[in-house]
Amino acid sequence: MAAVVFLWAVLGIGGFVLWVWALFDCLTRKDEDFPGHGTNEKIIWILIIVLASFVGSLLYLFMVKLNSPKRNTIE
Repeated sequence: MAAVVFLWAVLGIGGFVLWVWALFDCLTRKDEDFPGHGTNEKIIWILIIVLASFVGSLLYLFMVKLNSPKRNTIE
């Protein structure tokens, strides 16, 4: 029983950390770094992350973060 509680606690904390990271990354990312390059792309992703929580964070991770072009220059 304790192992199940520990597992749920780890998953809950991990999901929360992923959610905070995705929200922070989305807020600090430049508008032109989003795949759609739309004018409201950033606002839409913020709403998806906030309203869909863990699932929205996973969507952001796979659709935006992993598809963003790699930058080799130092700003």
